[in-house]
Amino acid sequence: MWLNHAKSRAWGCETCTPKERRLRGNCGGPFVKGVKHGIEDEKGAIYVPAYRIAPDCDPEWGDTHFYTCPVAGSHQCASVLNYYQLSKSGIIKITDLIQTPTPAFMEALTVLKIANDIREHRVRKQMEIENG
Repeated sequence: MWLNHAKSRAWGCETCTPKERRLRGNCGGPFVKGVKHGIEDEKGAIYVPAYRIAPDCDPEWGDTHFYTCPVAGSHQCASVLNYYQLSKSGIIKITDLIQTPTPAFMEALTVLKIANDIREHRVRKQMEIENG
């Protein structure tokens, strides 16, 4: 949600060089020492704060520690994101695709809705500020 909102300042596959890909865990593995903005925690694992990955993210989310690339993670759940967008736009009902959605799937959709609502609110506020 936040990566698209931050536009060119956010991480994306198209901005990831082969060297960065290795440091970012090769699309899903743990970050490696030397990754840009990487911080070592008390256990020796490397994380990157969310605000470094998506610079315009919500402040409550900005201090989240990512130990693996969230872009790779979002690719792993792309179908859930697509189902959410299709149901949000009214094109489908979730039960048209999945007769009996699991509680975990429904929880994922709830998390997506909350994150999307926060993002839309921030976009509106930013537009109000820009337009006076």
